[in-house]
Amino acid sequence: MGTFCWITRDISSILIMDSCCPIRQVRREREKESGRETLIHIIALSSCPGKNIGFENSPFKLTEEHSQVLGGEDSDMFRYFKCLLLKGFIAARKHFDRIKLLVEIMQLGSQWPCFNRRAATVHDLESRFFLNLTETQLSAQIDGMISQALKSLTTRLYDNFQYYTSGIM
Repeated sequence: MGTFCWITRDISSILIMDSCCPIRQVRREREKESGRETLIHIIALSSCPGKNIGFENSPFKLTEEHSQVLGGEDSDMFRYFKCLLLKGFIAARKHFDRIKLLVEIMQLGSQWPCFNRRAATVHDLESRFFLNLTETQLSAQIDGMISQALKSLTTRLYDNFQYYTSGIM
């Protein structure tokens, strides 16, 4: 029972970050200071590390190690993760109008780089919610995003870079 609870909590942790990543363009950066590793989540609306220079092409970070913790791609836990990811997207889409309004308000007079593109920022945000897709199409889209994330060479390269330059695994 203890192991199952740990795995369930881990799935929820991965889910929370990964369901937000494609929508908010969250990127995880790791920093090592005084022997302590810190995970920093960068939330960007229109500009984000790696993606703007054409390096990062994965919709979110989902490694083979994540898959193994979930029991592999054919496991019930992995299917449960996919189901929760879909439910997270469906729930987020219901609140898009509120989120869009908040972003538009935040843009007013802002000097933040993520708001430099004004209308394009909101349009890009909207496209990440896949509002034009039915739930069946959204499910297929998420399956594709998961597959792309699992196969991401750039994620592995960046993780190796972090390891060799900062000792962060």
